[in-house]
Amino acid sequence: MSRALRRADPFLVFLKTLPNSFDQQIITLLYQPLMGHGAMTLYFLLLSLVNRQSLCSEIYQHHDLESLFSQNINRIEVYRQRLEAIGLLKTSILEDTFYYELKSPLSPNAFVNDGLLGGYLQAILTENRFKKILKLFQIQTVRTELHQDISKSFNEVFQSLPSEPAPFQGDLINGSKPSSIQLSNEFFDFALFIDSIPKGFFDEAQFTEPVKQKIANLVYVYGLDELEMKDVYVKAVEDVTLRVNLDRLSLLAKDQYKIKVRREIPFDDQEALPRTKERPKDPVAYFQAVNPKTLLEDLQNGKVATKDLHTIASVLDQSGINKHVLNVLIAYVFGFTNGKLPSFEYLEKEALQWIHAGITSVEAAMDYVKHLASEFDKKKQVGKKKSQKTVDVEVSWLDDYLASIE
Repeated sequence: MSRALRRADPFLVFLKTLPNSFDQQIITLLYQPLMGHGAMTLYFLLLSLVNRQSLCSEIYQHHDLESLFSQNINRIEVYRQRLEAIGLLKTSILEDTFYYELKSPLSPNAFVNDGLLGGYLQAILTENRFKKILKLFQIQTVRTELHQDISKSFNEVFQSLPSEPAPFQGDLINGSKPSSIQLSNEFFDFALFIDSIPKGFFDEAQFTEPVKQKIANLVYVYGLDELEMKDVYVKAVEDVTLRVNLDRLSLLAKDQYKIKVRREIPFDDQEALPRTKERPKDPVAYFQAVNPKTLLEDLQNGKVATKDLHTIASVLDQSGINKHVLNVLIAYVFGFTNGKLPSFEYLEKEALQWIHAGITSVEAAMDYVKHLASEFDKKKQVGKKKSQKTVDVEVSWLDDYLASIE
């Protein structure tokens, strides 16, 4: 069970194999655009605390990490969670001591062709920049199909041992494959998915856990529902063996995504409310009912930019703010940004401030906006310089909307 970090909490860092310079290049160019430079800095800072011989650090306190990183404990916890979510860190706790196991990055091939990480990276980079980065990791393949293999086997060179083999030795450096990203399956009904597949295209023995996890990754990234994923699955199944070709599954899911022309990442399984008259009149009910896409459509009186949706999705994912509270925050900042969504850095900073203030519900968020407005009024009364335009808790655009439907 997780709990909030405290400055006095001790921690120890360990790993099973040291990252090399190539791993550092992978983390910098492939992982960093997704998790941000702060999480990357934390990864390499934790790595620097590890003894290169024992692959384990001494025990430190988190206030040591604050001093080394020049970041407070709350920010460190956010960066730590990003590393965990992206598969570069595994955290456990024993008797109030945190154990941080640093993980090696996936290979470029596994990263790019993974339905989750590769899809996210391609979504946030321009096509040209994405191709340039991939070129740095491409190799020249030598075709060996027509070659004659003349390599010697072990027993052709070495004689058999006259004695018993050496016993197994543990606690040695292990270059094991890093664990893959895991997602919960709450957003996808696998029972409905399986029932929709024609009997001639489904073999339960071939529906392994890696296949199931691959499907979960793909439907999350590309926003496919159970029936759409069924069409993808059927096309990826081999005719005779009914084995699922995972590479083909990824390509077909991407094609299905392009057909849908759905460039935004889904925030939840709630459909956007299509007609203005279906919007709740009560502000609290409104913020609880709509998703960010619908909210932006109302705020901007029209179509929403894809980059704005990606910005909000990133803030929602990386800050951990309540999704309904985020709606209030978006409406609030729109009051003093001339109807434009601020940058990711600005929104993330505001989201973290609201989290630290204990804002976990729409009601608390609206009270907090009232508090901010009150504090601003006090500053105006004492003659302080106006720093930003505040908005009423019920926000002017919502008042206009309510008046338009009465």
